[in-house]
Amino acid sequence: MTLPRECFPRLHSFISARSAPLFLIDLSGWLDPSGTTGTFSGQFIVLNMSNPSSSSNIPPRTRDEVTEAHFMEARARLLDLAAFLDRLERARGVDDHRVRGLRAALPLLLEKDAARVAKILNLWSDPTTEPIEKGDSKAASGVWPKIK
Repeated sequence: MTLPRECFPRLHSFISARSAPLFLIDLSGWLDPSGTTGTFSGQFIVLNMSNPSSSSNIPPRTRDEVTEAHFMEARARLLDLAAFLDRLERARGVDDHRVRGLRAALPLLLEKDAARVAKILNLWSDPTTEPIEKGDSKAASGVWPKIK
């Protein structure tokens, strides 16, 4: 079944019957490597987030290409994290659950595994299956409050 393009935003997330998150990406109007637009006109890619690399029509990039495209951003984020940890060390008090969760995730960054993000998100997630009667705050904190 083909749906008209206007049925989809640039990135559309939905849950499949298998309960794996899927993302439909509209490639029309994206820049190709030569800098021109429209190369992918009318094409879509569906990414199955339970195994993103197997669902993509895009050929894998080399390590040099990934490094060239993303190193400076990763470097800046790492320096931001180091500065945050430095500020924490100079501050009074004890670490709350968010900082404990951040510290618990750091060793996972050094693992040689393509599932680092999933492991960190699972680490920070509430492992309980029973719904709570009433929430204890108005907003999410990003890390399960009972993390050790």
